[in-house]
Amino acid sequence: MRFQIRPQELFVDLPDLLSLEQAAEILGIGRTKKYELTSIFNSIKVGKKYKILKKELAEYIISNLKGVNDIEKQSCWKEN
Repeated sequence: MRFQIRPQELFVDLPDLLSLEQAAEILGIGRTKKYELTSIFNSIKVGKKYKILKKELAEYIISNLKGVNDIEKQSCWKEN
């Protein structure tokens, strides 16, 4: 049996909108690179802070997994 990762199962304990700081910590990137996230993801400005959707971050991580072929990537989007 193959292990399948679904975006909705990643980071269930985090809020739906993540700050750039939270996303940068998850991705393991530094302070200066975190602002590039606003060009990778659809960002929302809330007050003075930018937020990104948790679902988009999860999809980005899954789509960039090394060693996962396209068929496996497509199968992890299917909902039960």
